[in-house]
Amino acid sequence: MKLNYKKLVGKSILFLFTQFLFLNLTQSQILIDTTLTSYEDGTAASNCPGPLCEITLPGIKADQIKDYEIPTLETPDIIYVSNIFGSCIEITSNNSVTNADNIVTVTVNERCSSGASYISFVVNAEKAGFTPEHHKYVVPILRDTIKIALVLDISGSMGLLVQGDTKTRIESLKEAVMGLVFKLEELQQGMGDSLAMTYFSSAIIQPNAPIDSGFIVIDNTDLDYNNHSSTKVYNDLDPRSPLQMTALGEGLIDAKKKLDLDNSQNLKRMVFLFTDGLQNYGNQLKSDGLTFYQSDDSLNNYQLNPKDSIYYFPVATWGAGTGPELFKQIVDANKGEVVFASPYSDLETWFNNQLVNMLEGGSPQIITEKKANSINDSVNYKFNINDNIQSLLIEIKSASDVNMKIIKDGIDLTSKARVKNYNDYNLVSFHFPIINQPIIKSGGEWELVLSGQSEKPYFISVIADDHFMNYSCSLNQSIYTIGETMLFNVDLSYREKPITTSGNSITAIVLKPGNDLGHLLSTFETPGSDNVVDMDSDANQKFNNLLANDIDFYNALLPSEQIIELTDNGNGNFTGSFNSTELAGIYNVIYLINANTENHGKIERTKSSSTLFVFGNMVEEEPEVVDDAPKPSSGNQNNYMVLKIRPKNKFGNYMGPGFKSKIKVNSKSQAFKPHKAASIKKDDHKKEPHLMEIKDNLDGSYFLYIANITDTDKWDFNITVRDDVLYNYSKPLPVWIYILLFIFILMIYLAKKSKRNKTLAWILTIVWLLIIILHYLGYLNLF
Repeated sequence: MKLNYKKLVGKSILFLFTQFLFLNLTQSQILIDTTLTSYEDGTAASNCPGPLCEITLPGIKADQIKDYEIPTLETPDIIYVSNIFGSCIEITSNNSVTNADNIVTVTVNERCSSGASYISFVVNAEKAGFTPEHHKYVVPILRDTIKIALVLDISGSMGLLVQGDTKTRIESLKEAVMGLVFKLEELQQGMGDSLAMTYFSSAIIQPNAPIDSGFIVIDNTDLDYNNHSSTKVYNDLDPRSPLQMTALGEGLIDAKKKLDLDNSQNLKRMVFLFTDGLQNYGNQLKSDGLTFYQSDDSLNNYQLNPKDSIYYFPVATWGAGTGPELFKQIVDANKGEVVFASPYSDLETWFNNQLVNMLEGGSPQIITEKKANSINDSVNYKFNINDNIQSLLIEIKSASDVNMKIIKDGIDLTSKARVKNYNDYNLVSFHFPIINQPIIKSGGEWELVLSGQSEKPYFISVIADDHFMNYSCSLNQSIYTIGETMLFNVDLSYREKPITTSGNSITAIVLKPGNDLGHLLSTFETPGSDNVVDMDSDANQKFNNLLANDIDFYNALLPSEQIIELTDNGNGNFTGSFNSTELAGIYNVIYLINANTENHGKIERTKSSSTLFVFGNMVEEEPEVVDDAPKPSSGNQNNYMVLKIRPKNKFGNYMGPGFKSKIKVNSKSQAFKPHKAASIKKDDHKKEPHLMEIKDNLDGSYFLYIANITDTDKWDFNITVRDDVLYNYSKPLPVWIYILLFIFILMIYLAKKSKRNKTLAWILTIVWLLIIILHYLGYLNLF
């Protein structure tokens, strides 16, 4: 049989053409509408239309029940949901997703304990004559409702100028607080977020009405601008001026009491603390970071439910002494994170990072931050933003007017922005999608163009509202001793899947102190000017005076940038290390993250954190006996000895002033222990030697005033600095111990001769041990 190839080919072509036409006609008949304008405000989409189309619906709060309408172009015969998936076990096990026709009802009872929280499902639609459709929808689970107590320092030192600026510290604080409240308004999610305010100086000052001693709702949706939370904060904050001392502990107690009034479920309670100094007045917080000296108050009650605990987020300008350690201890003993705003940096940087830390898991993430000293004609900043961003905030702080243009993928969006301003501060916000021709979504390349002529510095920050990107940046310790190695660990994920695409990179920029602060304070002469009203610490008085008046001291503190490229270990994990840590002080770390997702665009993020390196690796030193030291301020004015120490480490740096609390004299003998027998009167014995006073000489040296002793040959003690031994005095064991030991040995020898001697030996042994124990505990005063 012969085949007619021409006829066969012709039929095949006709068949293929018919099938192609049929498929195209069928595919053109779409059941589910994926056009963004058909959904409620706040809906985002990626890869739509197409087989990878994914629609992100507006989020819901845990325990909220919400109906979502899935728009259809034709009424399906069958529509149902399937493939319900939670981003963590808490969501997967505690949800309900049902539908009645094209209305999908969603409720989720839990959020993820960490990482992104969302639920996804597939909507399936079928109709005779149509190709069945399956579209994926994602619903973010919004963060818990927040209550924030702002605890703000308005002590006397807030009247000082910011180094390198013409503004005072309190003026900079006002701008930073207003920027924080503006951003909280833009990022509020309609869930009753609220804030309170507490000012502290020598006393607690409550805001005026309408804030008073309560909370106001964070909101900017009212048509009356006077009802916006930012207006209420501005009206109360703007007239405030620096006052007197720094009752930091009182401010924290007041904030905690306010937050204790509300212990609702799905509520996160937080204290945002700003201070530029150390506590020096009123009821002070102990070094444990939790309890107080003058009351039974504590910073946390530690309810059974971890969500009931209060989180603390201090922003502190660092100074001399143990102040930074106290703030580290606050967050270690409770929950939260501390950042240290260096005197030469913008408060906005650290306020933004604390905003991200406070709302972690809730969305805001810093895309980029830029700072420059002047503008000449124009400057362009480009950055990439991924898909599924709901809001974009761009803040600009400038000391003079600048012209601004915002471009996205070649389209000028300046007119689409919402702008808020306060003095030299401007906040520009976009909420997606932007209804335009075409519709503007978040993903793509953005460009910020500033133009003008200004010799004044300016600061730029870009913040995105992203519910799906997750990055955790951590160090291996909270507080380090100098010489220890800092280890970095970063994990990247998108929708709980590690980001493993090629070309991802993370750079850690370590802002290392230019010099050891303690050593600088030890070697610079103490100035005698600019007495600050609330500085009762001589060490901090010296620090602030030098910072304000000595350019060499200021320049010595300027940080040096150390750049570490982290290693990509795969599975979204990056690690690295830094071991040039011979200087004590604050080390700020900036993480620059660049990554690519498979379907959601390029990702840029930045995160800043603070850590602390403290004095250590001390060189042992024999104290100097000082005969001409000033008399002690109190105590025995006659019978005392003065020892001078000047702790120094193996790197050649002095510990510096401000560390009296870290110096101890530790007795190893009865002579330094109080008599404990109640029947023995104190007057029956000679007065005990003791450390009665420490004088800080502000040059790294300290005078130790030891009462009731004049001859070091009789001492049996050591001097420790930060629990390391600086010098160890020891005296030989008393003669009577050797006599008893001889008798003990003799009794053992005699015990071998008779049973009676053996019994006597045991009795003497027990008596010998009892005498030594009583002598050690201070109950027996021999020799």
